[in-house]
Amino acid sequence: MADAVSLSELVSRLQFADPSIENLVDTQSGTIVEKESTGDASLSTVGSEVCDGRRFQKLPVLDDRQEIELARNFHAQVSDAENQRRIGMALASTNPLQAFEAALYRCQIAHEWFRFRDEQLVRLAREWLEARGIPYVDDVPPSEG
Repeated sequence: MADAVSLSELVSRLQFADPSIENLVDTQSGTIVEKESTGDASLSTVGSEVCDGRRFQKLPVLDDRQEIELARNFHAQVSDAENQRRIGMALASTNPLQAFEAALYRCQIAHEWFRFRDEQLVRLAREWLEARGIPYVDDVPPSEG
């Protein structure tokens, strides 16, 4: 039987994903391993099994489009009308992610955003694991607030 993946570790990998590094779940050991995206076929820690897609499953990486979608979902639940207006204007700008981040700090609600984003990443991680039938241990601490 396969060992369970730590949900908190998987969420951490999603939070701080580096696009130049592939994170792979080893479905046998339950560990998460890194593979640099260099195009080099040799990978000492993972070996040739990476290619078959059964033992090692590549974790998703949130792209800008998905980050903007998360930001829009957060915007919809902001209760203060002035903050919601500022966030909406930021998301409508030519550089929405940078403007959104600046607006969060101007509105002094960045802590709310980070809590919201963390909750969404936990949901995404659970759905990703469950869709692949990968066992996991839910070791994510309850959110504060």
